Amino acid sequence: MDIIRKVHHKHVRGKDGLYHCPYCDRKIKNQNTLSSHIRAKHNEICGWPNKHNCPHCDYSSNLKTCLNQHIDRHHRQIKKSCSLCEKSFKLNGVYSHMYNIHISISDRRRDISAYKQGRILFEKMCE
Repeated sequence: MDIIRKVHHKHVRGKDGLYHCPYCDRKIKNQNTLSSHIRAKHNEICGWPNKHNCPHCDYSSNLKTCLNQHIDRHHRQIKKSCSLCEKSFKLNGVYSHMYNIHISISDRRRDISAYKQGRILFEKMCE
């Protein structure tokens, strides 16, 4: 039986006040962010096995969030169409399109994000 030893790091701030990755040149402000970086980018060196495998290709990751981002970027073919001009968009790009193209500047609200305003308009058009 092969025993995997996980490397645990004691992160120390450099003279510049940043945490330095021991495996690459990356410098990070937050200790937890550095730990996540090491697990995501240098996991095999540290003995963290990839336990999340992509069902569509041979990509694998130690972090499930990285796998989900990979699937969204590379394998999702979900398309949404704009009901006003019939253009198709990948994932939620239609919301940005609705905001940028179909909401006039005078009707835009500052208290709600552009994404949310586009989503509201899209949902109204789908009713």
